[in-house]
Amino acid sequence: MKLTNRNNAVIDSTLTTLAMFGDIEALNALASIYYTKGTEEALNMAFKLWQLSAKENNLTAINNVALCYLYGQGVDRDTAKAIDILKELADTYDCIDSMTELGDIYHFGIGVDVDYNKSVVYYMEAYKRDKTQFRSKFGIAYAYYLGNGVNKNHDIAFRMFYELVEKDKYEEAIYYLGLCYYDGTGTEKNYDKAIFCFSEALKDENYFKKASYILARMYLNGNGMQVDVQKAIEYYINSYDGQNDHKINYMLGLIYSGKFGECEDSEKAAKYFNEIEIDLCLQIIYYVFFKKYNIHQDILAVLNEMYAIVNSDIEIEKMKDYDHTDFNTSFRWRMQSYLNSFEMYYDNLKCLTSDEYLYIAKRLKLKIEKCLKDEHLTDILKTYDDNVIFFANCIVKSSNYSTMNDYIQSLLNDENNSALLYVSKLFLAKKLEKNEVIDCNQVLELTLHKLKTIYQKYYPEEIEFQSLFQLEEQTKDPVIASYILNFDAERILSEDRPSHIDIDLKGYNILVNYVEIETDIVRKALETIIYKILGHYVLKKQFSFLECDMLIRYPMNSNEKNKISALGLDEKIKTLNKTYRSFRGIKYINRIGYIWIEEIIITDMPAKWKLYLKPTEDFNIAKEQISKILDEQLSSIN
Repeated sequence: MKLTNRNNAVIDSTLTTLAMFGDIEALNALASIYYTKGTEEALNMAFKLWQLSAKENNLTAINNVALCYLYGQGVDRDTAKAIDILKELADTYDCIDSMTELGDIYHFGIGVDVDYNKSVVYYMEAYKRDKTQFRSKFGIAYAYYLGNGVNKNHDIAFRMFYELVEKDKYEEAIYYLGLCYYDGTGTEKNYDKAIFCFSEALKDENYFKKASYILARMYLNGNGMQVDVQKAIEYYINSYDGQNDHKINYMLGLIYSGKFGECEDSEKAAKYFNEIEIDLCLQIIYYVFFKKYNIHQDILAVLNEMYAIVNSDIEIEKMKDYDHTDFNTSFRWRMQSYLNSFEMYYDNLKCLTSDEYLYIAKRLKLKIEKCLKDEHLTDILKTYDDNVIFFANCIVKSSNYSTMNDYIQSLLNDENNSALLYVSKLFLAKKLEKNEVIDCNQVLELTLHKLKTIYQKYYPEEIEFQSLFQLEEQTKDPVIASYILNFDAERILSEDRPSHIDIDLKGYNILVNYVEIETDIVRKALETIIYKILGHYVLKKQFSFLECDMLIRYPMNSNEKNKISALGLDEKIKTLNKTYRSFRGIKYINRIGYIWIEEIIITDMPAKWKLYLKPTEDFNIAKEQISKILDEQLSSIN
């Protein structure tokens, strides 16, 4: 019977009463209720309750405290502390749950290096002591299935998976039982049983994508069922998991290219193959950058190097079978960044077989070759300025256009955000001052208008950014436009835009520089920034490095300057100014009050801030403390 909210409330109240009288089981049960709610506040309460129970040496509670530390739930994450607690529980108190947790920790490498040998030891010890420890039993079966920490033994793996599903009703094992039937691992192939297992696994969100992928292959190849290409497509689309995405793209590309006799659609085939080609293109670009430092400044040289790679099966195989020990990155930090990017795209593509990888390389070769023959290769690409993603997209997707110019113009006509942003940036950087095809001024205005619309819709409370747009419209200052375009604009224009944004020092300085010219606009923005800084200070009782920098640069208005003059310390301040030119830290800022922050600069060391006077609205306290600090400063100089 499902409990009503009223019944739940009664149970919560009863448990709370029992817990108040020191009932350990009630404490644990109440903690579990809070834990399942999942909110930050509830997790904090669950951790505190388990801590109370743990003080009474309750092993379940101690184990749960360790797991809170392990995953950072209700407390700051501390994997080392979690593992120490679990080891003590397992080794000293023979706590079976802790043994299983340690098996998982070493298997998945949670806070430690992966160690399959230790993992299997803990799983086996837990299962030996309690045959109902199905998670440990599953861990052992999986170890035998892959040969992790034990000699591979498919017979044992199949038998244990079978027992877990049929006897123990442990649902997590059904996907792997299906794999055994599908591949004939430890048993005879049985597609009917495999289909049943995978269909059941679809009900588990942890195995939905994996099961979908296998069912897609079965429908495509007619394994135990009639071939159904449309069903295969549906299951492939459901199986994207971030690891095998390009394998799925490859199969969908083949299907839509007509390889399986139906569902032929050249546009869709190109779409899926293009996704893989773009990542391969990016992998090759970074490979070229790494091998030929500074070549990124010569676009035609980059294209020629790329063509040489895709035109050589040896080079392609070298990239496919990448060995990081072949790369020496010790001599330049930038080379390391190129290698990191190369490895990211390598990881995206490693799900492909060598033949599949080679097939994509051949498709890409034709597109690079077409670019090299393009006599009208656009100025935009010649000045692509390290925006390799846009560059790769142009290489791959422009193949259906007569020239690259035509492709980029089509993007601009469609108001493609990436193209608009990219052309606008190049124009502002004076790398596209003249272009016979593209009206760069119009592109810039459209891009800024799009960004302004998004800021107004998604960030209406960020007055400082609204002010920057107003300033740009009134002054047409390219510095302001450039700042807006470079402030995470790619993400802000996308669906994956950040939920919150804060102005940085560069944007703040733009506002400060315009405070005397566009006073009303800027003052409103500065008030917003100061209000946020004050809110942070109230919560944290300190200023961040950025906030200190903003406060010291803050341009006081006439009323605020009068507040400083009222202290009667102008002569001492002037004297200090003459000997210490960077002195500018005494401020009165509306809402914050009197404050004195100085930047301490040490040769060859990062700058630091010293807070001489904490924010205070009290005139007498401010005068007394500022006068005292000024006297000390002047005395030390004399």
